[in-house]
Amino acid sequence: AGGRYRIDSRTFDERVLQGVLQYGLTNHLTLNSSLLYTRHYRAGLFGFGLNTPIGAFSADATWSHAEFPLKNVSKNGYSLHSSYSINFNESGTNIALAAYRYSSQDFYTLSDTIGLNRTFRQFSGAYLPEIYRPKNQFQVSLSQSLGNWGNLYLSGQTYNCFWFKRWVSSSCWAFEPVLIKLSQE
Repeated sequence: AGGRYRIDSRTFDERVLQGVLQYGLTNHLTLNSSLLYTRHYRAGLFGFGLNTPIGAFSADATWSHAEFPLKNVSKNGYSLHSSYSINFNESGTNIALAAYRYSSQDFYTLSDTIGLNRTFRQFSGAYLPEIYRPKNQFQVSLSQSLGNWGNLYLSGQTYNCFWFKRWVSSSCWAFEPVLIKLSQE
């Protein structure tokens, strides 16, 4: 797929190419891969999903290469992600007990890279990095069918660490925002 980068209703000049390949080795094991390319950013992902009688497990690794031409800098980083979920058909309950992500200090997303390059064009004295980027995250979510009443969704991020703006060290904050959503079919 190809096109221009877009966030919400705002479209940017950066052209993006993306390819995704998923292959089911068995009825229970699927391999996932994807490539993302722009003029100043490249990323590749490889992972798997495994369905078992005790729930579904998935894991993936993403490598990124971000270029910041106005600073004459490029960064290579990686991000690791794993998750586990289980569905109880009898009660209509789905629980994602763990969604854990770890990102290296030099891992940048496409959004980070485009945003920073735009900042550098506007403010030549800006430092790299100028944003808080997640180091690790842990999330929990629950969905419950309420029959004719609809569905109840609960989700929260329970712990986050961020790479600081200009320092090699990291800072951790514990917080538990909970999102509650009720929808009717």
